[in-house]
Amino acid sequence: MEIHQKDMRGQTPADAELNFLTKASLLETYGIDPHPVKDHKSNQLYLGINFSGILTFQGSRKTNHLKW
Repeated sequence: MEIHQKDMRGQTPADAELNFLTKASLLETYGIDPHPVKDHKSNQLYLGINFSGILTFQGSRKTNHLKW
């Protein structure tokens, strides 16, 4: 809420949307639809696929990247 009030004030809706998408695209999980899986020790992981390969995550932290 503080970021919205401080950094977004006075922006047009188009500028606010562009700034949001610019920041979101820098996240490791951007554009990935995570699918819950379990590893061989029954730990919860998430599997995702993007243009560069297959990724595994624990929470929002990338643990492996298997490139195409």
